[in-house]
Amino acid sequence: MNNGRIWCVVKPTVGLPLFLGGVTVIALLVHASVLTNTTWMADYWKGSSRTRAADATTEPVQRAATQAPAGFTVSVTPVAAAEGTAFVVTITPTNGTAPQSVTVSPSGGPLLASAETR
Repeated sequence: MNNGRIWCVVKPTVGLPLFLGGVTVIALLVHASVLTNTTWMADYWKGSSRTRAADATTEPVQRAATQAPAGFTVSVTPVAAAEGTAFVVTITPTNGTAPQSVTVSPSGGPLLASAETR
């Protein structure tokens, strides 16, 4: 023990309560600063749930033409399904032919056996 001789100067009946009291004060100050300086702590104490990014967006998402093959427009729309959230993927050719749609579940594969033409 490096500082074992400190107890020759300060009695353990005085030094230990001061040390433990100092640790307690520091811990309370840290917790108080977390409670007052964060925006999520109040929601955590109230028990409110976070919104998922997939639930927050309900409008179709249009991809840029540079991301899809030339001559096609791809749109993805979230929809409610029995298994949770699913997505309708629609591919529209720019040459005037009928668009193709398929409903896809994020958990694995299409919900429909084949793509349906709209």
